[in-house]
Amino acid sequence: MFFLKGALISIFFVRLSSFILFKSYAGVIRYTGSKDIQRIFLVLITGSAFLFLLNLVVPLFNVNYNIPRTIIAIDFMVSLVIMVAFRLTIKISYEQIKNSAKNKSSVIIYGAGEFGTITKRALDRDAGTKYTVVAFVDDNLARAGMKIEGINIMKGCFAPGPFSYAGKHYTITNYNGMPKPVQGSCPPILIGGGGKRVLTYAAKVADIVGINATMSAGAVGPEAISTMTAEAVDAKVDIVREASGDRINDIEMNIRAFLVNVTDDAEGAISRLAKGMGVEESMVANTPFALMGPPSKLIEDLLARRERWGFSYVIVGGEDVEAFAPVVAALAGK
Repeated sequence: MFFLKGALISIFFVRLSSFILFKSYAGVIRYTGSKDIQRIFLVLITGSAFLFLLNLVVPLFNVNYNIPRTIIAIDFMVSLVIMVAFRLTIKISYEQIKNSAKNKSSVIIYGAGEFGTITKRALDRDAGTKYTVVAFVDDNLARAGMKIEGINIMKGCFAPGPFSYAGKHYTITNYNGMPKPVQGSCPPILIGGGGKRVLTYAAKVADIVGINATMSAGAVGPEAISTMTAEAVDAKVDIVREASGDRINDIEMNIRAFLVNVTDDAEGAISRLAKGMGVEESMVANTPFALMGPPSKLIEDLLARRERWGFSYVIVGGEDVEAFAPVVAALAGK
């Protein structure tokens, strides 16, 4: 017991001295990151090395002193875990409290090129940012339509042999994209949109057309919600049907159900969600963006929506997969 107390006292004073010397307590909120974790590791390694040195030096003065190596190793591991966890917890908690009380300003980035994209990524990754990027603007008309024209490039790259292309944004000569798809042709292309321009283009070139809410406001708010009603989806699907012409039978219609709740209390779930969204219950009950109720009801809803809108490719979130499995099993082959 005496040796154990002596070892604990030695460890305490060595750790305290090293923490003060290296100032590992500084900048908990502002600077906690990978470099700070490395500094903690260095501080603890230094302290452990000093403890091993004491085991070698002190006995030279005829003093019965020895700290077991297992205790030094356990102390190192426990101290490392506690210090890293403590600093990260303080840092994350502080940022959450600060950001929860912060009203973020919506901003538009001028410049839709590479530097604009880099700026958006930097803002998205900064937990302390006061801004939410809602759109890009650019006065360079040469950029308009680049992504749409890029679909033709993708198809050419996936084609069996070399291809050439001359367009507004791209000029390619005898390029043979590699590796080739295992199926021997271009993989199915899905294009999703909520507005007439994208849906019209998707109807002409895509294998799968996704129906989305219209996000012209840059965020999910009253304007976007108003484009998720059953009547709004009717209009979006009509755009696809009209623009696709004879292709309509070859197009797979897709929708992502964002509002999913597999429950026996369908009425209660719909009522609560409608109140939270500030809409009528009938809107939640009829929109194809929602799936609420027991499996038997969801099966009926999906079959009815396929009949009305052609949706045969429905996506739910990863958190809903397990609860949704009985619905998938029942619809298999239908």
